[in-house]
Amino acid sequence: PMKVVDMIGSGVPSLAVRYNCIEELVSHGKTGLLFSDSKQLAQQIQQVVGSFPYDTEKLDSMRDRLQSEHGVRWEEEWQRSAAPVILSNIAFCATTSPTPTTSPANISQGRVAAKRPSTSEKKSKKA
Repeated sequence: PMKVVDMIGSGVPSLAVRYNCIEELVSHGKTGLLFSDSKQLAQQIQQVVGSFPYDTEKLDSMRDRLQSEHGVRWEEEWQRSAAPVILSNIAFCATTSPTPTTSPANISQGRVAAKRPSTSEKKSKKA
């Protein structure tokens, strides 16, 4: 179900296996499609993308329904909630001493390494 939630947040209709409570997330034929076996899944894939990109009416309809029912999309929520916190932390780290390496890779991996002192900084500490 978490992948379905991700898809909803991205505004993408999903094809999901039918099980108890999945209808709380996916409305069959309206916000996605539900299947019970591999034959149904194959038929639904063919139904939805068989004439892509020429006939996207079914996909467009489900995407529009998702947007109207769920409103805020993942990217909008990220920009509103998470980005300000992360950017303020990056700005804070960039202004503290020693200066951390705040590359996106280090931040995403939870690594923020301290910058090595320059030669002039070493000399001033010795004096």
